[in-house]
Formats: sequence, C-alpha cells, structure tokens
Amino acid sequence: LGELRRPIAREALIKAVSDPEGLVRTQACRALGKVGRPEDATILSRVMIVDTLEDCRIAAIEGLGELKSQDLRILEVLVAGMENDDPAIRLASLESLRAITREDLGVEPGPWRKHLQKLVASKSNTPSTAPAASTTPAASTTPAASTTSNTSKSPAISSAPPADASTTSVGSTPPAATSAPAPGRR
Repeated sequence: LGELRRPIAREALIKAVSDPEGLVRTQACRALGKVGRPEDATILSRVMIVDTLEDCRIAAIEGLGELKSQDLRILEVLVAGMENDDPAIRLASLESLRAITREDLGVEPGPWRKHLQKLVASKSNTPSTAPAASTTPAASTTPAASTTSNTSKSPAISSAPPADASTTSVGSTPPAATSAPAPGRR
C-alpha cells in the first residue's frame, strides 16, 4: 500500500495503524511515513507515545522522519523521545530530528530544546495569516493528548488532522515520551 501513493492507500494505512496485529501496525507506520501527508505526523506521534510494542514505536518515529513535518509539536515529541529509557527510541528520535531539521546538534536533548525555542520565537515574531487561535485549550491540540498507560495491543489512534501549528500555544509543555508505557517485545 505504501508504494501506491494514492489517497485510498493512505486511508487504508491510517486504519492499519490501529490494527490489533503489531506487524501490521509497524508496516503501516513505515508506509504512512513514505506516502502520508504532513498532517499524518500527529497519528504517528501518537503511536510513538502510546503503542506497547517497541517495533511499532520505532516505525512511527522513522515515519515521522520520512514525513519531515515542520510542526513544532512533532519536533517537541521527538526531542522528548531523546529522553526515553529505551536506547532504540532515543536513537530513532535523534535520527528523525536530524532528517527533519537537517541539523546535527548532538545526542543530548538540551541543544535540541534550545533550537526548538529559537524556532518558536521566530514563528511568534512572524505575522500569521492563519485565522485567530481557537478557544480550545492547548492541551487538546497536542499530538499526544493521552500519555497514560495503555495496556491494550492496539491503541486507539485518532486520524483527526492536527490543528495549524501557528495556533498552538508556543509556551505549552511538550508531551513526555518518557511517561509512555514500557515497550513490549515481540
């Protein structure tokens, strides 16, 4: 499906990201990274945080790197992934950040956070042509609204597109990838 590059294939991949079978979810995340749209980064970031299988989480992170979404919320999730207890999650997050930003700021999250703060500041200094920010609280617009323990094999993944990044509260705290459940192994 990932090779078809057709809207129907993308829709099938979005559904497959929530499949009960881990291998299907893993392949769907990888394929969605190749054929998806930037707004699909929100779906992959949720998988990165809530899926119980390490392979699925890593595939979602790799998919984020392929999508190259410039959404600051996605970059914040990846920086948080650099602090995960799992070294494979940390490495995949770092590689995706490097692919998206075309920067190499080292393996520590501190310089990446500073870089994101600069990006946020530059975006807030740029006049926006987007409509006025909604009255929805910022927490509900984060890509990973729920980081609570999820013990089911197939997390409930919303396919709702993300809100425009220019309407996101720039002072909001990024979701903590380290609070996600420990990844399971197949």
